[in-house]
Amino acid sequence: MGSLKLNNLRNIYKPEPDYTFIDLHCDIKESIVLTSDSREHPKGKDLKVDYDEAAIRNSIVNIFNTTPGERFLIPRFGIDLRRYLFEPVSTDIAETIGDTVLRGLEDWEPRIRVENVTVIAAPAGSVVKRDTGLFSHELTRFLSKPIPDDEYVVLIVYSIPTLRFKVNLEGILTESGFSEFNSKLVRR
Repeated sequence: MGSLKLNNLRNIYKPEPDYTFIDLHCDIKESIVLTSDSREHPKGKDLKVDYDEAAIRNSIVNIFNTTPGERFLIPRFGIDLRRYLFEPVSTDIAETIGDTVLRGLEDWEPRIRVENVTVIAAPAGSVVKRDTGLFSHELTRFLSKPIPDDEYVVLIVYSIPTLRFKVNLEGILTESGFSEFNSKLVRR
């Protein structure tokens, strides 16, 4: 009987990826796949993925917008932020939301170290006049106008030790859930 030697397959070049983390994008959108061996760039379709910091940010938004019990295979996954959204907007609730966010991120996102969580109550019609110096120019400008609905402004400062990044993630928590407003990445 003849034998087949495949030793030459061991020497196939396998380039190292230029990313550390990869996750599916939360919104499950299709992305266009372009191949390098075609001049016409066929429009293949694939699921959209996020890499490194974007993958972690996507995961954080997913944690915030998932209520425990929604995921069948991981029933404890998520943070129950919706329970606060129909309470009167107050600084006490803002502090409780901040504690809940901190515990949830420590439980569900092991790739980060949370350095600070700031939550500011913003009742409908109010203007957040104090500039803490924590928010981006865009968010400060947004908050200087009367706020249309009850909401909480959330700022999370976290580091990604593996990537040596520090991230300031700003978002708005309304009755429809958490929406990312701005994210600033700082390489350490």
